[in-house]
Amino acid sequence: MKSSAPTLTHVIPSQDRDGVTAVTSLTHVIPSQDRDGATAVTSLTHVIPSQGRDGVTAVTSLTHVIPSQDRDGVTAVTSLGDDVFVVRSSGQQVEVYDARTFALQRHITVPGLECSWGLAACAHYKCLYVSDAVHDSVHRAELSGSSAVKQWSVARDPRGLSVNMAHRPNVVVACGAAKKIQEYRAHGTLVREICLQQAGVTSPWHAIQLSTGHYVVSQFMRLVWSV
Repeated sequence: MKSSAPTLTHVIPSQDRDGVTAVTSLTHVIPSQDRDGATAVTSLTHVIPSQGRDGVTAVTSLTHVIPSQDRDGVTAVTSLGDDVFVVRSSGQQVEVYDARTFALQRHITVPGLECSWGLAACAHYKCLYVSDAVHDSVHRAELSGSSAVKQWSVARDPRGLSVNMAHRPNVVVACGAAKKIQEYRAHGTLVREICLQQAGVTSPWHAIQLSTGHYVVSQFMRLVWSV
């Protein structure tokens, strides 16, 4: 296991109450104004200013809505090939939808799962990673026809998950209460752990690793840090 001290290289600020909750491959800062910050961005090459109450939104057309069920809202989504995977705030199942029609195809049962905030799919290993904030663990579900599910313990309060771009991809876990990010091999061996508190990150929500080897970490409600 490699433990390293983060060096702050850039901050994406939020204003007033709401901060950035997810990022991927940022190349420029997106400022937000008034109450709402950016909630998700991808592969940006220019600065997109926002005006008035709301932050950056996508100019697109709505094609489908996956509704909440009773009190269980959708907490994370990911995709792989022709499948869209959806997890809700409670329960032991991941819903699998067709990426073209959004018809519900099947469920993946994850035994013991109680509260997930993160999903990540890996094309190399053909598996799905699911975080469990109640049991401080990550589940790996096979997608290659097997129903096998593996589970291992992680630091406190795992939230967002992502798969890095290594030759043999690892899964990156943002652990909120532990104030750190952890990187694991596909079968649960800890590769790297980065403690974020000394950099001022007290509630990490999601983390990705860039092609440079640096990590981009979003912090719930306040800031985004690059380490």
